[in-house]
Amino acid sequence: MIRQILIDEFFENQPPLNFVEELKEYIIPQIQFEDLSSDKTYVSPKGVYLVKNAFEKVDNLTTVYDDFNTFIETNIISGEDYAVILECDNSFEQEQFRIEITDKKTVITAGDSEGIRRAVIRFEDLLLIGCGNLPIKIIEEKTAIKKRISRCFFSPINRPPKYGEELLDDIDYYPEGYLNKLMHDGVNAIWIYTELDCIVESEYFPEFGVGADKRMQKLNRVIDKCEKYGIKVYLFIMVPMSFSEPTMERKYPGISKKYDIPGNTGSGASPKAFCTFSEIGQNYVNEGVKKLFSRAPKLGGMISITQGERVTSCSNAWSDSAGVWKNNCPICSQYSPSTIVTHTVGLIEKAMHEVNPEAEFVSWTYGHRGSPKEKIREYAEKITDKAVMMQNFEDDGRVIQLGKKRFAFDYYLCYAGPSGMFEYTAEVANEYGKRLYAKMQICCSHELASVPYVPAPGIIYDKMTGAKRLGVEGVMECWFFGSYPCIMSKSVEMLSYKSDYADKDEFLETLAGLYYNFEDRKKVKDAWKCFEKAYTNYPVNVMFNYYGPMHDGIVWELSLLPKNFSQPRTWQLLDKTDGDRIGEALFFGHTIDEVITLCTDMDKWWTKGCEIFETISGFNKVNSEQLSVARAIKLLFNSGLNILKFYKLRNDLGYGRGDVKKILSEMKDIVFKEIDNSTKMIDLCNADSRLGYHSEAEGFKFFPEKLRFRIDSLNKLLNEEFTLVEKRIANQLSPLEYFDGEEDGIKSVNAGNGDISNAEWAYLNDGKGKFRVSIDENDVIIELYSDREDDFYVCNEFELFFPKMTTIFYRNGEVAFHRDSRSHQSVNDERIEVEKLKWRVENYSTPGNTHVIARTDKIDAGFVRLPYKMMVRSFCGGDWCLDPKPVRVLGKCTTSPADFGWIK
Repeated sequence: MIRQILIDEFFENQPPLNFVEELKEYIIPQIQFEDLSSDKTYVSPKGVYLVKNAFEKVDNLTTVYDDFNTFIETNIISGEDYAVILECDNSFEQEQFRIEITDKKTVITAGDSEGIRRAVIRFEDLLLIGCGNLPIKIIEEKTAIKKRISRCFFSPINRPPKYGEELLDDIDYYPEGYLNKLMHDGVNAIWIYTELDCIVESEYFPEFGVGADKRMQKLNRVIDKCEKYGIKVYLFIMVPMSFSEPTMERKYPGISKKYDIPGNTGSGASPKAFCTFSEIGQNYVNEGVKKLFSRAPKLGGMISITQGERVTSCSNAWSDSAGVWKNNCPICSQYSPSTIVTHTVGLIEKAMHEVNPEAEFVSWTYGHRGSPKEKIREYAEKITDKAVMMQNFEDDGRVIQLGKKRFAFDYYLCYAGPSGMFEYTAEVANEYGKRLYAKMQICCSHELASVPYVPAPGIIYDKMTGAKRLGVEGVMECWFFGSYPCIMSKSVEMLSYKSDYADKDEFLETLAGLYYNFEDRKKVKDAWKCFEKAYTNYPVNVMFNYYGPMHDGIVWELSLLPKNFSQPRTWQLLDKTDGDRIGEALFFGHTIDEVITLCTDMDKWWTKGCEIFETISGFNKVNSEQLSVARAIKLLFNSGLNILKFYKLRNDLGYGRGDVKKILSEMKDIVFKEIDNSTKMIDLCNADSRLGYHSEAEGFKFFPEKLRFRIDSLNKLLNEEFTLVEKRIANQLSPLEYFDGEEDGIKSVNAGNGDISNAEWAYLNDGKGKFRVSIDENDVIIELYSDREDDFYVCNEFELFFPKMTTIFYRNGEVAFHRDSRSHQSVNDERIEVEKLKWRVENYSTPGNTHVIARTDKIDAGFVRLPYKMMVRSFCGGDWCLDPKPVRVLGKCTTSPADFGWIK
């Protein structure tokens, strides 16, 4: 079978973004009135009106005043009997407010416009929660989480494959109704992605700044518009961004030569880091940042990944395969990575504050995961006091699932955090008196981003409680996805104050009070708790996030006959959703049985939550969207679980593990269930245009036309592939030939039985390397030889479609794992040594050649039987099988499915 190389046929056949029209409209919530007149601790205000006093002429409060007036008029409580009086007290902090409620009037006191904004919105919320009644009491609030940063849900990401740029087109990504939603959810900043060389020109690099004027004009328009809603604008910019275009490298050979930092393949062909210790590096940063803030004087600040996945300054020099940091820059190689990072931060912060002392520079150390504590401490100690540190809240975390420790790499919603890395960062930030923000995912994350949000607000309670405990001052609520205004983002606003709820139940019932009547609130709380219990069972495994079936399993084309197609990337639309290498989505973090167990619990608890939701009586135009989202997630979780079961059963069928007729019947039942799931999702999508949209993919992962296409493909599967396999079983043939090693155009070699000397050699295409394999009673034995001094990459697929880590066998007899294997495949901490010890290596290398023999226990390795598949590559460039058009997805490293041959 030829592997998948085609772009998904629906990549450019996408539905319109009809939900944008809904975002443009802010629907005033309807008070669900209850009579509490007998309770003298409440007042039921009628004839409500606003007395603005000192805040009368504050321009950026017009929006909240208009909203308030519309709210009381829509709910028919406006008039001239009950005054809401605004008073100023200059001793109050930013956003601090006091609300004094009596039976005659309410007095709101604040020291600035943002305190008034938050208090007026709280007054509206109190009326909703009280079903038209206000508690007679004094409410005083100060914010602990002072900055709450989000992003436009549907703006372009300025990245491949679409390369759309928010500041360069003429689309309004911030309609008034949308900004009003964000304001009510407490968002007081948004971030926009651009690049410094795009938004300002440079005297050092004349190529930079093309289209800068248009970008700057739009940026200032957005800033002015957002200001009316109390929302600052930050630019997310990597500074300084490396040179990656060959034309720039050729034009500025001195820079390219000086700052060449080899990439993770060691090829030296990677982007060229921009040394900020060099004169030109310092001058460029100083010039660009000053121009930016001079031309956008009300810009709130900058966010930059100063240590992370992109090459910027020389602090981002790649580590080698053993994880050792390398920096070959002749100017700054003597400095530690943290010294280089903080030096760069200092340059940016100083230039920014010389122009705008009120702006913030946020240094996001996305790449700190796995760093020793000494590196994080040095960074916290040396970073300028005037910058803000930001760390991923859940990243590098450890989560116990089914009694085993799992590695939380990247962003998570199912795991509340904080991780040990974040805890330590907060500890040293506090010790050195540095400000700290948390990068979180609030509405959704890489686990499931094809719905606008995951309604599990109890997780946000845990996140925000943890953040406040650690002294966090701000939260970046999203990446490209996770920013839809909803109950999750509203939770951030409600939990950002220094005052606390008695417990999670009180918070959830209060939140429910914003959307539901008294009668339904306990049910809503119970449903949300079920959703939380479901979602915390999501497998904590970044490969499951990146390549698993939860985002779009509802349109997955199943294959009974193995295709050996890679799993589609969940964060893009490019890949056809027909992957059948399900093991790529597990990659050492979980077994297939463990994932099925966890996803079964997800499916069970989410279904229970939906059942509770379905009994709620008080659905209206505002809250009914929550039911739509819950129903869609129920289908997605069930489809994802069915896909996992289908491919586990397919391996059982191929290996003859059980009654093949019964297995095939179970697989057929799954196909029928999936036809039903896709059919149901069509109705949901027709009613809710948000479903299926993935903000980072910049399009829909599923929609009615694609769902119908999937239904047709499943019917074809039943009629053709199932019929064929049924006939093979009836004729007493192996159900699936692939499991016998029958695959056209793929190399194979015969394994030995026992002594390795009896095995057949297979040769690499460089004419230098060769290997052979033997199986004895206990072990798999691999012998590797090269006519030169070389090392070998080996990836074994001892159970088909479940590849192991890419293992490195060095000529000196040492064993290591590919750098991505240690992160994306969840091999870290003490498990690195545990996995290394599973290999017993004999070294026979001599000067001028390489010769090692490696053994691993069959049970430890998960060896099933012959035939199995294997990839072998030498460091110097030899391959056994080489994919001419590689799909580099196996652990996001250098291995592609067609790089594997058969060991028979």
